[in-house]
Amino acid sequence: MKTTTTVVAALALTSSASSGSVAAAKSKSQGASSSNNAADADQAKPALTKVLALLKDLSGELVETSDKQSCVYKKNREWCANEADENKTQIENSGAKVQDIESFIEEQTAFR
Repeated sequence: MKTTTTVVAALALTSSASSGSVAAAKSKSQGASSSNNAADADQAKPALTKVLALLKDLSGELVETSDKQSCVYKKNREWCANEADENKTQIENSGAKVQDIESFIEEQTAFR
């Protein structure tokens, strides 16, 4: 407890004695921060350029991917349409075959 109180008291004395130096440090810090802001802005330009380049590349990839997917979709749609038409034709032909077979069965039962 005594050491904590002593440390706090020493810090209080040091801060009150150097309040003028604290103000000077703050002004230096603010001056440095304004030059840091300019440096940050200069560093942000290449970063922003990189981000824009990445977005442009991503946009190109998305267009390319969407074109590929569009082609695949069209091929699948055509395949499905062809299969549906073939199945309809087979069903219609099967219906005709069923009628032929039923008439044949009726004829055979009539001969018995």
